[in-house]
Amino acid sequence: MQRLWGQKISDLAFSEFVEILEWVAQKKGKSVVYIDRRYPSSTTCYHCGHVLEYLDL
Repeated sequence: MQRLWGQKISDLAFSEFVEILEWVAQKKGKSVVYIDRRYPSSTTCYHCGHVLEYLDL
């Protein structure tokens, strides 16, 4: 039972965070961009958009 409620509370907290984030962005004239969780953001160049096929760790 606790596991079920813990997940619901966790989801609620995140949804509240997203709601506040959207409100602040709108207030400042910015937009919130949602991306897929599998988007290769750590291998994509922020400047030109080039994607590395392999990333050495």
